[in-house]
Amino acid sequence: MEQWNRKWRTLWCWSNVYVGWKVSQARARALPKEQQAEFWEKRHEHFANVIWNNIKELRGNPEEIFKEIDPQALASASIGQVHRAWLKDGSPVVIKVQHADVEALLSHDMKNLQQLSWAFGLLESGLNFGPVLEEWQRAAAKELDFRYELSHQLRAYEAVKRSGIDVIIPQCYPELTSKKVMVMEFVKGFKITDLDKLDEYKVDRRELMYKLCDSFAYQIHIDGLFNGDPHPGNILVQIDEETGDATPVILDWGLVKTFDSKGQLAFSK
Repeated sequence: MEQWNRKWRTLWCWSNVYVGWKVSQARARALPKEQQAEFWEKRHEHFANVIWNNIKELRGNPEEIFKEIDPQALASASIGQVHRAWLKDGSPVVIKVQHADVEALLSHDMKNLQQLSWAFGLLESGLNFGPVLEEWQRAAAKELDFRYELSHQLRAYEAVKRSGIDVIIPQCYPELTSKKVMVMEFVKGFKITDLDKLDEYKVDRRELMYKLCDSFAYQIHIDGLFNGDPHPGNILVQIDEETGDATPVILDWGLVKTFDSKGQLAFSK
């Protein structure tokens, strides 16, 4: 009987997943193409309004803090998006702002993943990813509070200065950072995967990778805090206009991992 109960629970779980997926498909197909374009235009306008409202968290009128804010997003990811801006003194910065309702959406996604993990665990005990999801959920909760990211990035910035490694961590503005808004210096650069740019500036790719490897080795084995999300979108290359030297820029310090001395020793092995 217990075996049949497990099968029915598994069937129920996968049925929910399948039905949800088909309903989403149907809603997408039901929307005419011309309305899809209008929908995304409204979403961009909505995000612009969210930016303006969230900036008010900084305890000041945005017009008193910023000289100009570019309404067009410079980049966008799952949790937030980044806009160029200029402070009153003309300093170029970027504003990272959370998407609307991202906490509710993330919570919903986590529940779905937990259901899937449970269903997989019924079929095969080795496929239960519950512990991994729990750690991910704790990390994601911190990613939704940019004050954690601020503390991580400030520490990484100081660590780079101590290390002497030729890597850039953007400088932050703690007084202009809140739970949903983060302000940091604008660092000019291009994505490390932009092969045309690498060729154009005759970048020594081996040397560039040495700098990155040295930086992450220092983060892990010396400082004990390292960037846990170093995908190509979070790594830029800055070219010195005078010398032509290429320097990697490491962005997005929301997801990090810390090691104590025991963890560092274990990782070294």
